[in-house]
Amino acid sequence: MTRLFAVDENNDIYIAKNGRLAMVDGLPAVLQNIEHAVKARLSEMILAVDRGIPFFETIWNGSPNIGQYDAALRVAVLRVEGVLRIDSISFGRNGSSITYTMVVETIYGGVVSNGSI
Repeated sequence: MTRLFAVDENNDIYIAKNGRLAMVDGLPAVLQNIEHAVKARLSEMILAVDRGIPFFETIWNGSPNIGQYDAALRVAVLRVEGVLRIDSISFGRNGSSITYTMVVETIYGGVVSNGSI
């Protein structure tokens, strides 16, 4: 079972009502790990420089290549413990941001992840 520290909307760990560090497990933990994988930049992690998404090369280079970003996103999400498959990913625009909606099947059931870059 996946169990980890819970994070708030600012991606910070926090103290739960019981006075201890908040924890999350099961489907919410897998969703949190998916969201972390989607945000991780390539070479950002000191001990895993081959992990993460190449945002500069795919999105921030002045000419976004959604196909390459899609492929990198799928690789990152499929590495998350508890993820079985990605059923669909769709992309859109919100001003200068690129948005995504992803339907993922996990060992705990289906989940939808939304975000923007």
